[in-house]
This record gives sequence, C-alpha cells and structure tokens, in this order.
Amino acid sequence: MGFEDVQAEVAAFRGDRDWRQFHNPKDLAISVSLEASELLENFQWSGTDLECKDKEASIGEELADVMIYCLLLADRLGMDPVQLMHDKIQKNARKYPVDKARGSSKKYTELLGPSSHPYRLLESGVAYCLSDLVVREASNSNCLTSSLCENNV
Repeated sequence: MGFEDVQAEVAAFRGDRDWRQFHNPKDLAISVSLEASELLENFQWSGTDLECKDKEASIGEELADVMIYCLLLADRLGMDPVQLMHDKIQKNARKYPVDKARGSSKKYTELLGPSSHPYRLLESGVAYCLSDLVVREASNSNCLTSSLCENNV
C-alpha cells in the first residue's frame, strides 16, 4: 500500500462517517497535539529504557493517530503533505549542511554560528528575518526569543 492509498483510505473513512463537517483546522491541530501527547505517554517514567520495546503496539497505534490527523489537517488546508515534507527537508538541508551537521546534535545556530540566526535587531527597534524577509516590531532584543525564530524559520 502506498502513500496515496493511505490518504484515500483516511478520506474514505472520514467521508463514510460524514465527519468532515467537524474537521476544522483548529480542532485537527488540537487533535494532532493530543495524540502526540498520548504517544509520549508510552515513554513517560521509562527511566533508562529509551525504546520501550514492550509498548511497541501502543506506540504504533498512537503514531498512526498522529499521522492520520496530520493528513486530515493537510487535506483540510488544501496542502500536499508530500510537498510540505519535501520543502521542509530542503530547508533543513540548508540549515544543517552535511559537512557541519554529520554526527552532531547541535542546533543550526550552533553549527553555523550566530550569523546564521534568522532574526536581526536594528537600532530602530525593528526585527527582520533573513529567511522570510518578514518585518516585525520589536520593543527590545528580549522579544527575539529562540522560540519566535524557530516558529518562523
């Protein structure tokens, strides 16, 4: 069974039950997060057992739930999940060049140095993003947190 077959099966499952009416982007995104939390539950309190082999069936079910909700969200938003993943891998390839990232768990800002950070703060208090060319108001440099940058890179 291929990726398109699974997408069609998910859409048919939803369609047969007339559930598309309940699948708005907000609720689907919440469902992705909730199912991801259920996936994490399998690893909670596992100590040094990093793989939790005894919970593989549950892990597989929760992982499937996450992927199904991701497919439903992409469908609802009219986005092609294959293209989204391809584009993200291409973007990550630029952020994590093989010659610098191979064998390292460092974030791209550590690998490439501070000049690779996508946001810059000008003296005027305006932050700009090199990757998106998005201009944002900034009252001070504290507003330029790594989470803000991660969400826009």
